[in-house]
Amino acid sequence: MAPRHGALRHIRADVRRLDIAALQGFDALLCCETLEHLPFAEVPGVLANFHATNAPYLILSMPYEGPQLGLSLYLNSHRWPRFKYFHRFHFRHRFRAPNTDLWESHRWEIGYRDYPLRKLRRVVEAAGYKIVRTEFTSGTRSVFLVCRRVDHALA
Repeated sequence: MAPRHGALRHIRADVRRLDIAALQGFDALLCCETLEHLPFAEVPGVLANFHATNAPYLILSMPYEGPQLGLSLYLNSHRWPRFKYFHRFHFRHRFRAPNTDLWESHRWEIGYRDYPLRKLRRVVEAAGYKIVRTEFTSGTRSVFLVCRRVDHALA
């Protein structure tokens, strides 16, 4: 008997060499913190392979280093107020990947000069997906894109 919730199976593989037939029948594909390890030029091919699986949904996440400001205030009647402030402005800088093993380092990150979020969005949409939701983690370290196949009719 199949479980009512949760994945029935999991596949762990090199995203550049996916067995599309093995991915048939999934309702969603989840690819977290992976694509940034590939040269950006390889991302469209990976997304095309994801699309070829016919999974209705794709969820992607990757590091986000775009311009951001953060301020938090903690008040308590027993302690002095505590403030935290952070900022990131990497959009002016080029991402410099170290020359190390492919899976040991990032090749790009969203938010640097040559990799704005809109560039990734265009690549995802060109692969046949509509981005239905964009979410940033608290503290904005990652961005999640929830995508739906354009040619998939929702029930």
